Amino acid sequence: MTTNSAEDALRAFIDAAVKQDVPAVLGAMLPEALMQVGGLNLGGIGTLKSYEIAARRLAGNDQVFVIRLHADEDVDIELTWRDTGGGWKVAGAARVPTPGQEPAGVFAQLSGGVAPTLNWLNAGTEWGVRAPVGSRGLTLEAINVGSYGSVPEHSTHATQRPRGAAPNSDTPSMGISIFDKAEVWSPIAGELYEEAIQRRWSPSTGIAWTDLPELEPDLERAFCQLCTSLSERQLVANDVPAGWEHHIGYDFHEVKLYLATQIFDAARHVELFRKRALANGGGLGMQSPGNVARLIIDSQSFSEMSLLLHVMVSGQTALWLRVGEAYATNPVDQRIFRLSLQDVSRHIAFGVTHLRYLLQQRPECATELHRYLDKAEGMLVSDDERDGALNDALTVILGRGDAGHEEGARRLRAMKARFLTEYRLRLEYGGLTDRVKRLDPRLAAYAGAA
Repeated sequence: MTTNSAEDALRAFIDAAVKQDVPAVLGAMLPEALMQVGGLNLGGIGTLKSYEIAARRLAGNDQVFVIRLHADEDVDIELTWRDTGGGWKVAGAARVPTPGQEPAGVFAQLSGGVAPTLNWLNAGTEWGVRAPVGSRGLTLEAINVGSYGSVPEHSTHATQRPRGAAPNSDTPSMGISIFDKAEVWSPIAGELYEEAIQRRWSPSTGIAWTDLPELEPDLERAFCQLCTSLSERQLVANDVPAGWEHHIGYDFHEVKLYLATQIFDAARHVELFRKRALANGGGLGMQSPGNVARLIIDSQSFSEMSLLLHVMVSGQTALWLRVGEAYATNPVDQRIFRLSLQDVSRHIAFGVTHLRYLLQQRPECATELHRYLDKAEGMLVSDDERDGALNDALTVILGRGDAGHEEGARRLRAMKARFLTEYRLRLEYGGLTDRVKRLDPRLAAYAGAA
């Protein structure tokens, strides 16, 4: 047989592969070459556009060809052809590594010196990066080094590929629907994640439940009602972000990781306040009206959800927690409300910084965000007006028993005026600077009620 005869067999083999003529392809290979050809993983290079013989050599009586395949990416493969007496057959196959990135050391030993199973070594990702370890350890921000810290404005894939990893064309879509950075991004999401996991605590063991003193019955009832309302509200803070997690592209992993901590924070609060209501001889109180919660659950975009939950409602939740800590009569209750406030403050920080980033990138979104608030503010005030159980409980707590109902009611009005002030300041920082002109009149009235 001559070299040309082997070359003819080679070209016929590639043509059969392109046409997906399986019998012809299998018939052109010796049994020992079947696994090696399968290991070439050529399905991931895309549609073959052309090919050329880049090199040829003799290996004893075998003919060895290096073929350069031109597809979505260029790949060199090495095929060994053997004269079997009845024709030329493929006796061996291997991917040719990119120069300078040849498998070596233990990897070459693992593959028996055969390259096909080690093509992942030539992934083309950035290599040799080192992240600095700081006083807080190796943080998410610290590993944003080189290309790995480049967050795209628009993600181009719907898979779980980690940012900076090489793509695999065989990986299926994961149903992701949020591809634009502006829709979910907060510049401090990574830092909030680090703080959340480094300041974690347990309701079971982090609270000295055996030291909780007995309270006067009316005060105990008031705290149990406040804890009931907080536990219910934190169910929403747990459920809603969980429903958005799988929609967010993996190029924005800082946001996904932060939201995971919020989900856990809120679950911990549901547990904590339920335990507090039942730990001191009291019990659960009345359910809230829940209209604003329904509105948050029905949010049609991530930014709508974040604006309503993180900026508006969590701001009110934070005030309830501050009242609980400030007017608690013992260190155990003070710690319960203080630890929870620490967590909710992160939720607010995420919401405000996301709002700010969104409006910096897309100022035209302000009109739509105002429309969300036009409806949500009315719902919030309506719930507040109808929630007699919580208002009475807060009045008792703020009155501290000795101050009495009248002083408690005055302090409650002052608390609501404080909410309005903080709410407006958060919106202004986020970029909704003209919200004061569109405030729901009943909400605006909080300012004069104090």
